[in-house]
Amino acid sequence: MTSLPTLVVLNPASSSGRTKKRWLAIEPIVRTALPNLTLYETTGPGDATAAVRRALQTGPHHVLCIGGDGTNHEVINGFFTEGQTTAISPESTFSFVVSGTGGDFARTYPTAQDPENLVKRIAENDHRPMDLINCTFTGDDGGERSELCINIASLGLGGWVCRRVDSRPKGWLPADALFFFTSVEALFKTRPFPVRLRVDGGEERALQIRNVVAANGRFQGGGMEIAPDADAADGELDLVISGPFAPFSMIWASRLIYRGTGHTHPLINMERARRVEVLPDGQDVFLEMDGEAMGRAPVTFEVVPSAVRAIV
Repeated sequence: MTSLPTLVVLNPASSSGRTKKRWLAIEPIVRTALPNLTLYETTGPGDATAAVRRALQTGPHHVLCIGGDGTNHEVINGFFTEGQTTAISPESTFSFVVSGTGGDFARTYPTAQDPENLVKRIAENDHRPMDLINCTFTGDDGGERSELCINIASLGLGGWVCRRVDSRPKGWLPADALFFFTSVEALFKTRPFPVRLRVDGGEERALQIRNVVAANGRFQGGGMEIAPDADAADGELDLVISGPFAPFSMIWASRLIYRGTGHTHPLINMERARRVEVLPDGQDVFLEMDGEAMGRAPVTFEVVPSAVRAIV
């Protein structure tokens, strides 16, 4: 049995405000299995990261995230001092119950949708190593920033789509439909992005891309299985490069991506990497991480092997 105190980080605003009701439904199960529990409700952007850092600076905790992919992103960054890739408290553990707009990371880990089974595993301290992606990028203010990504980071269409989705009211369409229709809109409102790309210190490649994905998990965009072979414990990133698709041909190819067979298309290239550098070549190329709009290229994606202990 685990002796770690549990910090529950609840984002009551996620899933268009429905997450608080979901927490109240599962709270008796969680408190029975994990009696040494503190509940923290977030109040705004960045709040989850700060709350986790404060807790872990006092000693090891299990941190249970109740929210969506964006909340997972903030919570996992709280395991580290800003700009660092060594955990504040290496003995601490992480898990999550999905309740968000897209819930893509949970599609890789079904236990996130089964709170009763999950809390049993938390009580048994049944943890395993989990990799993260360290992303160094250019913020919207022009300065260099660094954050950790738990699921997927993408550059190009993904960044454009997330900015557009963030500008729209949540809940007016199911998440998968919202991301799909916004992706179609992006195809007609953007052109392929010219970039220079270097993988693991190799030769620089000049490419025209629609999207570059660095994947730790398998799904993004409300259910697209963009990286079907991704494994968050293999010490590598799954890199997915979508070439200069014309709009209608990419709409047609999207059926392959949703099925997890995008690699069969000649304009979609998949490879493994530990470090990926992407430089823009003449226009803004926007970045998203864990479904949240972040900044823009230049971007470096680098795997951080076994960065945290996860119960998933």
